[in-house]
Amino acid sequence: MGGGSGGGSGGGFDLNARDFPAARGEGGSAGTRIASESVSLDDAAEKLSRSHFEMGPSGPVHVITPMVMPRGRKLRAMMPVIMMIILGVVGAVVLLPFDGMSSAVFGIHYWVLVLFLAAFMWWRQGMVMVPEGCTALISRFGKVEAEVGPGRVTLWNPWKRVSYIVNTTREYPFNAPIRQAPTKSGVQASVDLFLQFRIVNAREFVFVLGAVQGFQDKLNNAISETTRSLIYDQEASGIYDLVGESTARLLEQLNAQFAPAVELTTANITHAEPSAQEYRMDLAAPEMIRVAKEAYTY
Repeated sequence: MGGGSGGGSGGGFDLNARDFPAARGEGGSAGTRIASESVSLDDAAEKLSRSHFEMGPSGPVHVITPMVMPRGRKLRAMMPVIMMIILGVVGAVVLLPFDGMSSAVFGIHYWVLVLFLAAFMWWRQGMVMVPEGCTALISRFGKVEAEVGPGRVTLWNPWKRVSYIVNTTREYPFNAPIRQAPTKSGVQASVDLFLQFRIVNAREFVFVLGAVQGFQDKLNNAISETTRSLIYDQEASGIYDLVGESTARLLEQLNAQFAPAVELTTANITHAEPSAQEYRMDLAAPEMIRVAKEAYTY
């Protein structure tokens, strides 16, 4: 019975291979991609709180954004002051032939006004609002000098800027599908591991784990290694038992690799089955035939 019995014409309890599709369904399970984006400070909060789906090479991918890199805006914000300086210089030169006009229009009072406006605009642009639940890394000449929490921060030093804003309170979902991995008996199996993680140390996340790309690569490698080891310890006939099984040891192993930058709070195996349709038929055939015979008897 099993794979060889599908489509037979003689028996009343023959199995059809089409009755044993993969539990995932066509296209597979959606994976997760961790992204970072360069955005304006005004858009940082919205970007950090949103996620979206995109199509990847293997199907849909859930994209999450736990970190953004704010773009500088001081030069653009100072454009009105720059224009007033240009106007003052050009206007003073143009009005020089007219007695008293140059000093009357573009005299000391004009430049005091320009100076006042420049100071106000510089102070205004130095005020940074860090979104709720986030940590901002303040740098000077590329070197991080401070970490600040949510709220308003004023950067008086013109050389300081917000280099990174990291969400350090939200728990992000991460789905990691393993398409094929061998069991103890050599049968290929597919498993989905669902995780939730939270960034707890922004500086460690950026400079030790390598920010978003470094963390994504390390997490994928760690999940692949630990999950494949878990599958290899399992007999093919018991692969379905992985769903709902305790993952405390697996979670402990992963946390040991990413502390103190990231804490993984949840790990659940949401899908596990043999990859080959024929083997799924072999596992299910005895039980299906027993049920069919009982139904026929009664």
